[in-house]
Amino acid sequence: MIISPPALMRLLFSGVAILLLWAMPTIFHDYYARYHTTAARVAPTSTEYTKALNRALTHNPQYNYANQLMAQYALRENRLGGALEYQRAAMESFVSVTSIERMGTILSKLNRRDAARAQLEKAARIHPGSVGALEQLAFFAYDEGDSARLQSLTAEILRYDLENINAWYLRALDAWKTGNLESALTYLERVSAALTKEGESTRRFAGTRFEVDRRLTELKQAIDRK
Repeated sequence: MIISPPALMRLLFSGVAILLLWAMPTIFHDYYARYHTTAARVAPTSTEYTKALNRALTHNPQYNYANQLMAQYALRENRLGGALEYQRAAMESFVSVTSIERMGTILSKLNRRDAARAQLEKAARIHPGSVGALEQLAFFAYDEGDSARLQSLTAEILRYDLENINAWYLRALDAWKTGNLESALTYLERVSAALTKEGESTRRFAGTRFEVDRRLTELKQAIDRK
């Protein structure tokens, strides 16, 4: 059977029309998901921020970026169930080192340490310079009394960030726990000095200034009693 050129063109146009009709809803929803996510980034209040992201997810519940931002916001607000739900949804379509690390953080806060450790170790394997993941693993090592593991992890952190305040703080606590009070004092004084400066390292500090000052006083008293 030979199809004439006009008939062939009609078939082609019909096929394109059907394809466009099938794709239009997806194109429409993807466009507005991106639109509302972009609007969220310049929202003046947290209420408007979450409203815009919810609108984005109404158009496309699988939209990665909106889910990532909602997970980040929920984690910051300590709404851990919501953070876990949004992070899982985000990772269905795209997985990055940041998303793996954030999943580890959420699971850690939910006291699911084994699952958290698996995610954080995965992030550190994919990107050895993932300082946030290494920090959390080092805190796990401190909680578990694994001094050798803590020393190894903090050494790795300091390779990438020599001024990392959490690494020096963990070394101070570990030295104190193992009876090396002079080293603990040296590390803790370094942390105290760093806290007088503004910067990314101090903003990421897992402790507080009050806690550091209290520990310094206690440590100096312990050294004086020796």
